Amino acid sequence: MNKKLFPNLTHRFKKGQVPWNKGLTKKTDKRVKQYAEKNTGENHPLWKGGKAKCTGGYIKIKMPNHPDATKEGYILEHRLAMEKKLSRRLHPYEEVHHINGIKNDNRSANLELVLKTKHNGKIQCPYCQQHFKIK
Repeated sequence: MNKKLFPNLTHRFKKGQVPWNKGLTKKTDKRVKQYAEKNTGENHPLWKGGKAKCTGGYIKIKMPNHPDATKEGYILEHRLAMEKKLSRRLHPYEEVHHINGIKNDNRSANLELVLKTKHNGKIQCPYCQQHFKIK
């Protein structure tokens, strides 16, 4: 830092001095904990309804109680739409394919269930008797 340009600020940055907010977290400070609890989720000023875009053009929804949610509490919207359509949870070996190729078009008519295999073709589910495409 140039002392000639900023003579007033040099007193703030002494070597070895610990900043006033060093170590303030929700666990260590009551004020930080109250502020964090008050401004999370729907109360946060930047809250967008629990929806966010992720890489690849997909939409993720905040659902921390869902069994397949990530550690941040999000699940992909097209997987939720397919679960609702089938009335069951998706298995890890099942993928949801967008027919028209638009990743944020999650209408049930645009979604189809495919399996994660190397073969191509169709199979029949032994539980619900529906036919599915295999990539």
